[in-house]
Amino acid sequence: MALEFAFHIQNRKFDYCLKGSKNDAISLLKLHGSINWSFCNNCNNISPLVFDRAFKLPHPEDARYEKKICMRYYEQIQKRKHKCNNPDCTSSDIDDMPLIVPPTWNKTMYHSNISAVWKKAAEELSCAENIIVIGYSLPESDMFFRYLFALGSISKTELKKFWVIDIDQTVEDRYERLVSGQIKRRGFKFIRDDFSGSLRILSQALRN
Repeated sequence: MALEFAFHIQNRKFDYCLKGSKNDAISLLKLHGSINWSFCNNCNNISPLVFDRAFKLPHPEDARYEKKICMRYYEQIQKRKHKCNNPDCTSSDIDDMPLIVPPTWNKTMYHSNISAVWKKAAEELSCAENIIVIGYSLPESDMFFRYLFALGSISKTELKKFWVIDIDQTVEDRYERLVSGQIKRRGFKFIRDDFSGSLRILSQALRN
């Protein structure tokens, strides 16, 4: 939820693309679900708990603004009593378990609900000039991601950078087997660092 929180603080619109995408919002694609997503047992759609419906926000000048937001939001996630935010449904019959999609090939039970997100992810990969992977170890069991990447990589767009940032050195071999020889020669780079270090690296890359 850290990225949603950052977008919220900066007043940036974002879209999970569960029902297609919006042109005026940043696409935030969660291929494995999220702790703030739940099924609505009435309409059988995913209903995320969004910030502006979770609670009355504290004043931005409050010294403990960020901490208060995090704590109140976490409490709301635990309760899972929010109303469904799908426009055609006003039910409060929200499943009490978060929607988390395991990193395995067998994702059939989630397909109808999250397929729009996967489709959007393939489109984004197909037009990406730079891909930076932070902290995803690419487990051998996640064949689905490999096929998704292969599908998204079929494009005329030339990939300039493919960086992988991870604290585990063994992850490098997995990604080297994933990418083609052309990507390896031109833009593949493995950087051994933790999450905090990755943010500094990403910040510098964006400034350049």
